[in-house]
Amino acid sequence: MSKFNETMKSAKLWLTISIVLLIVLGAAFAWVYLGYRSAQKQISYLSTPEAQKQLAEQEISDIVNKVKRHMQLSESDTPSVATIADVEKLSKQQPFFQNAANGDKLLVYKDKAIIYSVDKDLIINVGPVTIDDSQKPASVEEPKQEEKIDVISIEIRNGSGVAGQASTYAETLKGNSKYNIIKTADAAKTDYAESVIVNLGNKDISGLLEGDKFKESQVLPEGEKPSLADVLIILGNK
Repeated sequence: MSKFNETMKSAKLWLTISIVLLIVLGAAFAWVYLGYRSAQKQISYLSTPEAQKQLAEQEISDIVNKVKRHMQLSESDTPSVATIADVEKLSKQQPFFQNAANGDKLLVYKDKAIIYSVDKDLIINVGPVTIDDSQKPASVEEPKQEEKIDVISIEIRNGSGVAGQASTYAETLKGNSKYNIIKTADAAKTDYAESVIVNLGNKDISGLLEGDKFKESQVLPEGEKPSLADVLIILGNK
């Protein structure tokens, strides 16, 4: 009789364990199923235009907040944000992109464009933009550069025999930004009958020839040492 009771107790125990296991497995299945359904709904929602718009707005907001740590931005102007994908091609079209890298963000405002590196947390470049009335894509304007002046280096030698002639003439040219007086010295001889200008660098020396009586030459007079200047002026007695 006691053996029968023990058998019944053992059967009840296994039945209880089985029921508990079924409940646990059922709860686990329900949790996994509900999680799967929730994930499916989330994926389905993210594929809608509304969700895509929200994600885009959130990305723009995140990028703008990062850029704000480096410079002041307009609170009323929301930029267009794009990811640079072919920086080599863009840099050939506009020097504005030369220091950028693929993956950097381009923020385009009404009055300026900003290249921002997310990886480096660094502003790469900032420049003005123009947007036409037909809403064509903005183009980045390069900062205006001052006209480059072709500076002519000049050496002045005194061949007149009158002391201080080279320094005196150099003073008359120092106020002109086109000329850089690199040296004044004495010529190889002091009896030049007339002043000579030697255009060693094949420069435009029309400004030097105006108002002064120079004998123009492309080669050094005999006996004169070579000069590192673009133009050598030898002052004579006339």
